[in-house]
Amino acid sequence: MNGVERFRAPPGLAGAVRLVALLTVLVAGAISLAFSPALAQTQAKPATGNPAQAPEAVVRALYQHYLDTKTDSIVAFDYTDPEVAKAYFDPSLIKLIVADAKRDTTRLDFDPFVDAQEFEIRSVSYETKMSSQREAMVTASFDNFDQATVVTYKLGRTSSGWRITDVLWAGGRGTLRKLLSSPTS
Repeated sequence: MNGVERFRAPPGLAGAVRLVALLTVLVAGAISLAFSPALAQTQAKPATGNPAQAPEAVVRALYQHYLDTKTDSIVAFDYTDPEVAKAYFDPSLIKLIVADAKRDTTRLDFDPFVDAQEFEIRSVSYETKMSSQREAMVTASFDNFDQATVVTYKLGRTSSGWRITDVLWAGGRGTLRKLLSSPTS
């Protein structure tokens, strides 16, 4: 054998040695995939249902998805999923969002929370104005790809806590509720 000896497991152990080698390769592969930054994906944490929370907490939780997403990872956030939407929006806005997502051609063809189709956000500042004990406005200001962006949220206090009732975009371009409830053309 050209001066090279091969290891040969005793007859009863050959299958066990192969099994251990196979399991080692599988576990190493699974670990490398799980910790690969290019494939990293986590689930966004929804807002809590604590009725005592501040209105700003809902908007902060919503933007955490954008802040946690890096160029080499994706933070899953499907606000059209009714279960996810319940943590952020009031029931009537949830119905509009879910109905729009089911359309063949959606009215919402951009991300309403960044007022764009793509995003790269490093920080967000918030300003809260209480209209009453049951209504508030929270303004989120941030740079998206170095473009100054302002999105304002109307929130209402529900039995589940503060929830977003509408989203307003800068420049008087309308609101999420108006866009989703406009008649079909």
